[in-house]
Parts: sequence; structure tokens; C-alpha cells
Amino acid sequence: MANKDYYQTLGINKGASVDEVKKAYKKLAREYHPDVAKDKTNAEEKFKEINEAYQVLSNPQKKQQYDQFGFAGNNAGGQGAGPFGGFGQGGQSYSYTTNFDDFDLGDIFEGIFTGGFKRKGRDEQYILNINFLDAVNGITKETVIKGKNIKINVPAGANTGTKIKFEGMGEKARHEGYPSGDLYIVVQVNPHKEFKRQNEHVFTLIEIPLTTAVLGGQIEVSTVQGKVKLKIPSGTQNNTQFRLKGKGIKRLRGNGTGDHYVTVEIKIPTKLNRNTKKLFEELSREI
Repeated sequence: MANKDYYQTLGINKGASVDEVKKAYKKLAREYHPDVAKDKTNAEEKFKEINEAYQVLSNPQKKQQYDQFGFAGNNAGGQGAGPFGGFGQGGQSYSYTTNFDDFDLGDIFEGIFTGGFKRKGRDEQYILNINFLDAVNGITKETVIKGKNIKINVPAGANTGTKIKFEGMGEKARHEGYPSGDLYIVVQVNPHKEFKRQNEHVFTLIEIPLTTAVLGGQIEVSTVQGKVKLKIPSGTQNNTQFRLKGKGIKRLRGNGTGDHYVTVEIKIPTKLNRNTKKLFEELSREI
């Protein structure tokens, strides 16, 4: 019967503490558990080996016996018994269900799917729908979540996906002495019929008369900061874009404000009376 080096199996030095044993086991169990291992072919056998090593080295009495006598010296349970009355010899079947005195395997397998071994409660999130201009200017909303009245201060410049954190208001921890999870309010901004948004910039499309495009003039434009005047130079072409600097949305992170971009669409008359048609005919001869 071949000797087994349990320390080598777990990748730790001989004489490692129980805490070091647990830490190594967590890491390997997460890597080689058959449900999540990348190499399915060898995962089950490897997982058996690390469980066997853990059951010995995590038990102070068994660990002391193993350190003193080694694998063969402790196979005293009779023919067919595994090491320390344990695994793998005499045709005994292996089970993933193991009874550890002070170690919760549920934490490991929960960690496999949550990306860690944190024992704090789970974070929770709720969606908060707000209007476009409320997101631009900021707003305070009151709502009831899990039976509690919560005042939510939505900052100016918030956008869909902005998260507002309430520490410790998520799910309670399963283990006493560990903190509760956090509550995240996730902002969902309703679309606006006129304004389109890209980060801190706002975009609008405005129709202007053909005469204004040709002769030039001044139009009034609605922005998120109110109405402003925009000068249209003579000879403006269809789909020309104008920039209103600083008339966009306040940056959520950092200083400054975005811009407002206006795209003009020239309105072509579809019905012409006799006089108007005559004027266009005279104009066509001039240009």
C-alpha cells in the first residue's frame, strides 16, 4: 500500500496549522469539485483525495497520529479499513457528504457559485423607476422596502444602472456575528419623448423652415436647463448639428456639465400655391 502525503495533497507544509489546512482545502475544493471543475476527467478522483487529506489534517487527534506514524502506521483499523477508519480501501464507496466537526461545507459550495467564501448576508437590490428630468436634476424618493420606510436621495446626473447603497440593509447573515448584506437601489430612468441621452450629453432633433435654413435666423431650443436661443446661419444644410456648450447634464462623477447637441431637419413644404410656386421658380433661376 503506497504512502500518502496529505500535506502535499493540500499543497501545504508539514506542521501547518488547522486554519492553514482549512484555507488550503477551501481553495482546492472550489477548484476540483466535479460540478465546476474544468477538467471533469480527473476532478472526482482529485476531490476524493483532498477530502481524505482534509479529514485527517483538520482533526487535531488524527493529525497528531499522522504526523507521528504516517499513513501506513495509522492504518490500524483492520484489513479493508481506510486510513484512520476512513476512505478508499476494502471497496468502500466514497460519498461527497462528509461530517466535519467545525467546518461547514455549505460555505464552500456557496462560495463556488458566488465567487468567494464570505459569510456576510447576501446583498439585495430593488429597481427604482424615475422620470428623465428627475434623473437629470436629482430627486428624493420615499418608499417602503421590507417593511421599512426608506428615503432615497437620487443624485443629479443619475442614469439607468446607477446604484445607491444602503449598508447592512440586505439579507441577514446565516452565521451569528457576521454582518448583514447591503441593499442596492438600482435606478431605472424612463425615456423622454424629446431628449435623448448619451452619458452627460443630450441630443435633440428640431425642424426648421426652409426659409430659415436659406436666409438664416434664430430659433428657440428646449434644453434640460431651460429654453435657449440658437442662431441658424444662412445656408444651413439638412442634418446640420449645433453644439450648446454646458447645456447638458451634470456629471455624476467629477466636475462639469455635458453639452446639448441640436440636429436641424429642414422642413420642405409639400403644398405650394400659385404665388409661392412662382417665387421658387424665380429663385431657381437665380441660384
